[in-house]
Amino acid sequence: MYSKHKNLLKYILTLVFLGTTVMFMPCPRVQADNSHYLGVQPIVSDEQYTRDKTYYDFKPNPEQTYNLQVKLTNSADYPLITRIHIASATTNNNGVIDYANMNHKKRDKTLSFELADHVAYQEKIEIPAKSTMDYSFKLTAPNEPFEGLLVGGINFSEEPLNSSGSENKKSGTSIEANYSFLVGIVLHGTTDPVKSDMKLNEVFADLDNYHNSLNGNLSNPTASLLTDMFTEVKVYAKDDKKRKKVLYSDKSENRQMAPNSNFNYNFRIGDGKKIEPGEYTWVQDVRSKQGTWHFEKNFQITAGKADKLNKEDLTIEKPNIWLYVTIILASILLLLIVILLIIMIVRKYQKMKKELEQLKRK
Repeated sequence: MYSKHKNLLKYILTLVFLGTTVMFMPCPRVQADNSHYLGVQPIVSDEQYTRDKTYYDFKPNPEQTYNLQVKLTNSADYPLITRIHIASATTNNNGVIDYANMNHKKRDKTLSFELADHVAYQEKIEIPAKSTMDYSFKLTAPNEPFEGLLVGGINFSEEPLNSSGSENKKSGTSIEANYSFLVGIVLHGTTDPVKSDMKLNEVFADLDNYHNSLNGNLSNPTASLLTDMFTEVKVYAKDDKKRKKVLYSDKSENRQMAPNSNFNYNFRIGDGKKIEPGEYTWVQDVRSKQGTWHFEKNFQITAGKADKLNKEDLTIEKPNIWLYVTIILASILLLLIVILLIIMIVRKYQKMKKELEQLKRK
């Protein structure tokens, strides 16, 4: 019986050791080659609205066409596949204009014309090794007059080929293009000035890179740029009518918005801080070169939503499950050792008792 208990103890110790080894085993990492060989130089047209710009800048008539030219250079000793992506500009959640919408953000409902629908182009071009080539795009203006600005861009990104001339892949995983160039496109509509505007659509709690954050979705519904935005946000309890206690606050500056776009103005509430369920009021002031706006909006954070966010926030301390597991395993091992000791003592006592009885009989 003692042998069985000894084998059981060895088995449990082995499991604990293997579990600990797996927990701290390093994970493999994939590393990308950051070298680049693609060169992009836009060729300015005589038809440009302003000739001193380094991007394409036109004031077209309805359905007027332009030939956009660009000089592409490959300095590598192997061919390059160049990916091309064209889109209307959007605004990312950092308040920065993304001229080619590389994150494929859903277009704002106020955008009348998507730039990609008005440019004929190939999605991929092959540039021979150690060579320079001219490439042309055909841009056709919308078939009706439009006001303000239509803004977007052309993104060029390199995708190297291997020695066999096919797309380079390693271990079954495609190597994504890791270097890119952007050339902007601006189309000017009617000369009538566009009055800038801004709207606050909704307010909600969410995670920003696994940190609890509050978000207010702002939209620019007009065909004009908003620049040099200074923003201040204060959040109060909804029933704090006199606004005595600021629960959360944030300030930012130098943000921008693309025409007919929206973005989530977000800020983290602080490392280690939990989102509390309840009803709140979001108060926001925005000042830019184009105008000033004041917003107030009530919003609610449910208990379920708050609990979910707090569980996923990496800065909030959570119960250490592995510590509890270790304590339980250690307790089991200690209990087994105690049981084994008791069994050994009982057996030894019984043996001694038996030997004493035999001596008495003699």
